[in-house]
Amino acid sequence: MDLHRNPAGILQKLALPLLVVLILTYLVFYIPDYEIGTASALTVTALLAAIAFQWTLNDSLPKVSYMTIVDKIFYLVYSFIFYAMAQTVITFNMSKHGDDMKKLSHRIEVHSRYLFPALFCILLLLLLK
Repeated sequence: MDLHRNPAGILQKLALPLLVVLILTYLVFYIPDYEIGTASALTVTALLAAIAFQWTLNDSLPKVSYMTIVDKIFYLVYSFIFYAMAQTVITFNMSKHGDDMKKLSHRIEVHSRYLFPALFCILLLLLLK
């Protein structure tokens, strides 16, 4: 007996909540570098929400011993949340070391506003191929 599952249904269940988590993470790039508390709270909240969502989703899927596309998508989201947190910490520390470093810190934040969504879309498309 050959069983098939339509992957579109689970991807639809997955897409909207993860999009919300990624948008929350993306907002970090619009928070000034001196607001480290706000930015780190936002990324930690996004990480916890993604973890809770993965646990909830895994409870509704059959247990398998291999990595699924859903797992890979979650790991991609986790890596981008980590990227946002690391960028926040790095730019916060850079902004404390003079005007040149503060300007570089600001440029990194501005470039991350474009790099984050572009790189995520590219990697997601590669993952789904």
